[in-house]
Parts: sequence; C-alpha cells; structure tokens
Amino acid sequence: MPRTGRKLIAILLLTVFVAAGLGYWVLTPKTPTETVGYTTQQISLTTESEHTRSSSTSSTVSTVSAATTRTVSYYLALLEANGTAPYTRLAGELRGLPDLTNVTAVAKITYLALNATNPEIKEAFELMLNFGTPQAEDFGYPVPKWNAELLGLYQLAEDNEFQRDDTIALSIAIVDGVFRVIGDEQVQSQVRLDDSNMLGLSREIAKWQEQRKMVPLSKLPLDAALHWAWRGTTTMDAGGYWAFGGGPYPLQTFMTKKMPLAAYLWDTVDPNTLKEMRVDAEKLGWTKSANIDSIVAELEEYYYGYAWGKGRGHWEYHYVTSNGDSDTIKGVDGVDVEFGEVQNTDWQYYQRFKKRLPGVGCCVAETALVDAWLKSLGIACNSIVRYPRQGGYIGHNHAIYYNPSLGVWKAYNKQVELGLTNHPTDLQVFSIRKLPIDYRFSSYYIVDVNLGQIKSMFVENGVPSKKMQEWIFPLS
Repeated sequence: MPRTGRKLIAILLLTVFVAAGLGYWVLTPKTPTETVGYTTQQISLTTESEHTRSSSTSSTVSTVSAATTRTVSYYLALLEANGTAPYTRLAGELRGLPDLTNVTAVAKITYLALNATNPEIKEAFELMLNFGTPQAEDFGYPVPKWNAELLGLYQLAEDNEFQRDDTIALSIAIVDGVFRVIGDEQVQSQVRLDDSNMLGLSREIAKWQEQRKMVPLSKLPLDAALHWAWRGTTTMDAGGYWAFGGGPYPLQTFMTKKMPLAAYLWDTVDPNTLKEMRVDAEKLGWTKSANIDSIVAELEEYYYGYAWGKGRGHWEYHYVTSNGDSDTIKGVDGVDVEFGEVQNTDWQYYQRFKKRLPGVGCCVAETALVDAWLKSLGIACNSIVRYPRQGGYIGHNHAIYYNPSLGVWKAYNKQVELGLTNHPTDLQVFSIRKLPIDYRFSSYYIVDVNLGQIKSMFVENGVPSKKMQEWIFPLS
C-alpha cells in the first residue's frame, strides 16, 4: 500500500523520566560504581494512512553502573577530562545542541565514545564533528547553528538503547543529518521516528543473520554501515540523461527551499517496508543460501534476467523514447516521472511487486530497488555510474554491495559486463556516489577507466573497505 498522501496526525514522542538515581556507566576516567535500574520506552506513530511508519510501544529495563546524582555537566566533564580529540570537541558540540537536558541520553553518548573498542567509533565521531554542522552560506534559508548529525544521535539516545561499538546508531545519525537540515518541521518529526525504527530494524536483522551464520550487520565496517543506514538511495542530485538519477525530488533542489514531507516520503524508503521485504525475499527463495554473492545474483536475475537469458525477468524498462525524449511514467504517488527515474521504493514495492507487476523505470530505478531489497537483508549497497568518455555505449547505473565475508565491495558480473563485449577498451567516466555527509549532493569519486578495468575491480577482485573509504569519505 502506498504511503503518499498520508498526514501525520499524532506523534507519541518518547517520555523519559530522569530522577535521582539515573545515569550511565563510563569506564574512564572517574569510573562511577553504583548500580541502578532505569526504564526507557520506544516511540510510536499513528497516521490516518493504511500504511504507517509505526513501531510497537515497548518498555525495557536495563541495569547499569552509575552514580546516583549525575548531571549533564558531569558527563560532558568526563569527555573533556579524556583530553583527546575528538572527545573534548564532542563535549563542546553537545553543549551547543538545543535543549540538552536528558542526562541519560548524554550518558549513553559518553559511554559510546569512551568505552569503544572499535577504532571506527572514533572515526565516525570525527566524521560527525567535522561535517555535521551546516554552513549557512550553502543554503537559501536559515539552517541550524548546531551539529545536526549529533542532534540525531542525541535523539536516538533518548529513544533507544545503544550497544557497545554501535556503528549502526552512529551511521543512522550521520546520514540522516541532511534531512534535519533541509527538512521542514514535519520532516524533522518523521526522520526521528524513522531513525528509531531503522535502529530497531538493524537489531532484528543482525539476529536473523547470526541465526543463518552470516556476518551480522553490527560488524560492518564504517563505510558499509553508513551505506546500509542511508535510505535516500539514488535521489541526491538532478537526473536526466546519463543515468545520474535524482527523480522528481532531487535533494540538491532543497538547498534553496525546505523539503516538504511529501518529497521526503517519496525519496526515502520506510524501515517498515524493509521489514516486509525481508519476509518476501525469504518466501521467494532469494535467501536459501547464506552466501551474499548468491543472494545478489538471485535478486538481479529476478529483475533483469531477460537481459541475460535467465528467464523473462520482472522489469519494465523506461528511459527515453525513440526520438530521444523522456519516457515519462505517469502517476507515481501522484507524480509524473521523467526518464524512468522511479526511485520511490515504497511505491515500487506496494504498487508493483505486491500486485505481481514488474518493476518499472530506468537502470537508476532498478538500482534503488535492489538497494532496498539488499538493505532489508542487512547487506550494504551503493551505486556506480558509468558513461562513455569516448565510444558509443550508453551510460549505466547499477548496484555495488559489500561482502563482509570477503571484506570487499563487489558487483553482479552481468551488470558490470553490459557493453563489455562490444566496447572492451572504450574509456568510461566511472563514478561512485558519495553520501551527503557534508550536505553536498553532486559529489562523486570519478576516474576514467574502461569496462574491463571495472570488471577487474568489482568482479574479479573486489574493492577493500579502506579503499572505498578513501574514495567516498569527504575530505577534512
């Protein structure tokens, strides 16, 4: 069922009771020793649409070591007493957040920072602190003076429990900072709910993966964790010819005007949709193997099998007409979509897949849908774009994915090989999309290579996580 047209009519925000006796344990320095219990409650959303982004309301009781009369200032002092970057700066930027009154939330962030055993936790905080505060001159309207990504982490801490070395919580807060900057008030409320649901979903998926002897989502390296957390798929910059994507609501257009809720819902996948998708993926047998390469092959061949002689496929291709004009698709959640850029994954799932209709659109749309299916299974995905620097082969956009068992990013071989037979040495402009961690939406790692070299990178060898981080992380 589509989520377009729905209105937010009630938001049950998290109620946190902070009294004497609440706090959170940090190992160093000045380790508190007293033990207390505290209660947290998950948030829920009610809307008038049939398809809602709601999470069940549940309470959990945890026992932690804590002092009996701690304050926000106490935990900020712990960060400052650590004396190392980025934690002294973290304390300062926490002070800059609006309404920093929730002691337990600040304690959880302090715990996450100071008790880390994974060095990528520090790297994630560095990304957040370096890029999370928007630059006023980049936007056509007033933007927050505080760190929007850190605000997201604070809200997640108010609404949820963190795990030690919780790269997923950090990643969700980092990648969704952009919506806290460009979104209107309705978007702000929806993002908070979606982030909480996404974190809860990550816990469910990790347990499911562990039962299947797969590497759990919680163990992904930072680059993969960030891409798993990103729900905006290929909607960042203006689209059109050469398959860069963007759809009717490219995020870069909201540098000059605030993003309304309708655009946010169109551009992002609902965590509850992802939950349903995993169930269907299992029913279709895509997960009969725990091997990620096999799962990706099953999924890609389901949609594009007709192109590779593997069945009839389930994709209705739309891009340009015979005279080169846009092949427009009418009425996608009330929007006419040019050049087949149907990156509305919820619509593709509920209005096409659930009704036994093929997916529809260009390669960018297929990439977005593959991204969502893989995300539902805890597999991190990004996209690559290639178009000819010389020669005649048309551009193409397809998914790449992280295989944690091998520690590399890969691509399905048939996607990479499109055009390879007839154009093996034609120079391609090869682009890997960067996430808008720094609130920039037209940012790519770009290099000139041929199709044979792309195959070597993503099929025959794979790209290691650290190399991908060099390519896609913003420069300080």
